[in-house]
Amino acid sequence: RRDWAAGEPALREALAVNAALAADYPAVPEYLLALAKTQNNLATLYLHTGRPAADAFREVAATSRRLADAFPQVTEYRLRLARARSNLGAA
Repeated sequence: RRDWAAGEPALREALAVNAALAADYPAVPEYLLALAKTQNNLATLYLHTGRPAADAFREVAATSRRLADAFPQVTEYRLRLARARSNLGAA
C-alpha cells in the first residue's frame, strides 16, 4: 500500500522549483509542463489522502491552459488540458 502523505514534502519542493523555472523561462515548454505534472501529482495526492482537490486541479487546468495556448501546435499539451479539466470535473 502506498503512503501518499509521505510524498507530500518532496512534491511541494518540486512544485517550488518547477514554478520558479516556469516563471524564469516562460519560453521553455518543458518547465511549464513539469509544473503542470507536479501540480497534478499534488492534486492526486490530495484525493488519495481525503482532502479537497478541486482548487488544486483548477491550478493544473490553468497551467495546462497556459501551456496549450503558448504552444498550440503541440497536441500533447491540448490533451493535457483536456485531462486536467476531466480531473477537475471528477474532483
